[in-house]
Amino acid sequence: MDAFVRISIAICCGALLGTSTFIAFLWPLAPMTIAFFLYLIFSSSRTHSLLIGSSFGAGLMGAVLIWAFDALPLSWLGISNPLVSFSLIFSIWIFYSLILAVPFAIFSRLMRMHHEGSWWLLCTAPVVWVLNEFLRAFLHVLTTWGAGSALSFDSTFGFVGYSLSSSGYLRVAPLGGIILLSVLVIEMGVILYVLYRQGKRSSSIRACAYSLTFFGIICGVGYGIPSPVATVFTPGVVIVEGVRIVPLSTNFEASLSRTTEQYRENESQVASIILHAISQDPDVIVLPEYSRYLKGESLLSEDLQKSVRSKLAENNILLIDSERTTDGNFGAIIFFDAKTPEMPVMHMKRFLPPFGEYLPHPFLMIFRAFGFDRQVDAILKNRTYYPSRDPYFTRTFTWHNITFGVLACSEIFSPFGYRAVSNAGADALINIASHSWLRGGEILFKETLAMARVHVAYTGKPYIQATNYGPALVVYPVEYPLSFENVK
Repeated sequence: MDAFVRISIAICCGALLGTSTFIAFLWPLAPMTIAFFLYLIFSSSRTHSLLIGSSFGAGLMGAVLIWAFDALPLSWLGISNPLVSFSLIFSIWIFYSLILAVPFAIFSRLMRMHHEGSWWLLCTAPVVWVLNEFLRAFLHVLTTWGAGSALSFDSTFGFVGYSLSSSGYLRVAPLGGIILLSVLVIEMGVILYVLYRQGKRSSSIRACAYSLTFFGIICGVGYGIPSPVATVFTPGVVIVEGVRIVPLSTNFEASLSRTTEQYRENESQVASIILHAISQDPDVIVLPEYSRYLKGESLLSEDLQKSVRSKLAENNILLIDSERTTDGNFGAIIFFDAKTPEMPVMHMKRFLPPFGEYLPHPFLMIFRAFGFDRQVDAILKNRTYYPSRDPYFTRTFTWHNITFGVLACSEIFSPFGYRAVSNAGADALINIASHSWLRGGEILFKETLAMARVHVAYTGKPYIQATNYGPALVVYPVEYPLSFENVK
């Protein structure tokens, strides 16, 4: 098998592993591709093993970042030429697929320090792999440095542990979250590989028998043990410890700038949605990110403003909204109680996604060099936030004796954010999300859903999401005393 064929197979294996992290029924591919990756590493020369590692990583990261193409066309960004739009997205996708693949070359090199088929791989491979997963997050921070970036390990797409989010293995998540799940996937893959190599010393038939038997055990346990969490889409009223929560969904497209009339139309829709939600007798109404009702409220008629506010106040309802504050340009979560005249309580967003909420410095310079000054100026004016420095454990709010841990959209990527608010006393996890700039793309939606399932299993708390350009949803432990009304 020549080097080109090996590299091609490595790319395909990496892509299959990446795909298994967000397509639930493909989870058995995760340990299988890890085993084949190790086989390719040890059956290649030391030099070629570095290329094998990089290729495998490029395939994996390319698969989990493929949702970037959901942003096409870039008319919302002010770029009307489809060829230019595709070229920009493709270039960014290739760049990050290759950059985030670098740690896999390091992994390959370190694995080649072992003897072929060594049982020591059971100890070293999972540790090195998880360290490399955090190295990828760190590289992502460095290459997306900009006005809205923060030095942290919050970007966890591509963690192989997410492949187990719909299997029975999710039951081990309370012991170590996504890190332990990634370790488990690598352990299973290493055992598959070592069993094959050990059996190969006798015969190919024995090697296949060993590995296929263990793979059957992996599948039997994963499918045989029921998942510890359940998901409900468009849940209507969610009742948590007697508190009635209504997460809403909207369908507002991304845009760098809107006319006053467009804002008025959006806020009129949100007002109608809120009034309908009030009819369901809630204690809490959660608006998606990007709806920003309280910001555009002044554009509505005085009668409509008073109608919404008075009904919120009369029914003692908490409204959770998002905002872009003028002071410091933070993205904020607002907890609004219409009965009190004081300024709403705010929590500031900590983790911001590049391109969606700020433009990284390197790309800012590149875009300007290619003549996209108008688009860059629009992004800087309308889509540039600055992150909060507050730790996640401060992001709680108590209402009717229930404490909510509320994070915004991309903060679900953090492996530790919801664990922090849970440890701080949160009874329920809430996320206000918007997928509008990705046109509600299925791939990112499934990736974040896998993350939510891991957070729920890790914390043992229900997760409630209000979504723009996607359905509202609830993920909860199957043994949690949760109830619903008006599920669609």
